Amino acid sequence: IVVVLTTISIGVTLYLNNIDANRGKDDSNQSLQAAQAGIEKARALFKGNDEFFLGCQVNDCINFSGSTCVDCSNSAATVTDSQQRYRYKVKITTLNPDGATLQSTGYKGLYNRVINGGLSFYKPFSCGDEVKDGENNSYPTISIEVGGDTQCWMGSNLKTKENPDGTCINGEATPCADANGSEDGKGRSCRDNDESSCYDVGAFYTWNAAMNGSEGEGVRGICPADWHIPTDDEWFALESSLKEEKEHCDASRYSGECKNASLEIQEGGSSGLEVRMSGYRETDGSSFVNSKFETVFWSSSEQSKTHTNARRLLKDDGDMYREHFDKTYAVSVRCIKD
Repeated sequence: IVVVLTTISIGVTLYLNNIDANRGKDDSNQSLQAAQAGIEKARALFKGNDEFFLGCQVNDCINFSGSTCVDCSNSAATVTDSQQRYRYKVKITTLNPDGATLQSTGYKGLYNRVINGGLSFYKPFSCGDEVKDGENNSYPTISIEVGGDTQCWMGSNLKTKENPDGTCINGEATPCADANGSEDGKGRSCRDNDESSCYDVGAFYTWNAAMNGSEGEGVRGICPADWHIPTDDEWFALESSLKEEKEHCDASRYSGECKNASLEIQEGGSSGLEVRMSGYRETDGSSFVNSKFETVFWSSSEQSKTHTNARRLLKDDGDMYREHFDKTYAVSVRCIKD
């Protein structure tokens, strides 16, 4: 009997040890999941209130129920899930203008596990900041008072090779090719098929390429997110704000008016837009003309199925022309903020 009882006793001990080991493994995994839950909850909190961390300090913990930061010894720093399965607390380990790092500790039974995570703070855009296209090209931005409103323009011409979805404007496989003679007639060109000129004065785009196949005024086209191809009205608002008081500048003109506006938009003018003479590509798709004394910009406002209302600046006479321009020309693009 003693032998039998001893055997049973040993079996029960082994069985209980296995239960403890499995339970310990489960508790350890649960504490890890709890720590991860803390990181995700902190990110969700920040997403809903991007100024939350302005009131926090390094070594504070997050009080999720009160949306505040508290001393980590405060009971409000510990979160228990609704089913009482686990607990966690999230501590701020670094904090600076660019972001924060977090240390989340999850608890379950006798176990605790730690996960480190981070948050990047994105400063809201303010006109005057640089803006980047999908290829990471940077553009200055210029704020211009227009009546009682403000326009925010790119301070240099667009040069991207890519559509917003990352495909190449000229249709080749990525990475997109530099300008060359084989690009004749395609949606994007650089003056004289020299890519370096695109980084000097910007690229030339056909209207369809600039609009990224879209129709309608004010569409994004190939501009960065939250920017768009300016409308005819937006161009006129800019001209009106820069013209001299008694100067004639008609919204529906097809002539060279708004002379002072043209001068202020050009390089050295007061607007800061610093437009340089770049020329454009002819409708034959291969000829580049007037690079020293003329530049043309698209608007997103169609005049007909084949023409749109563009702006043409001439260095020699200083006027700013509103013209019907054939969509198969390739000309410059300036984007304006939504």
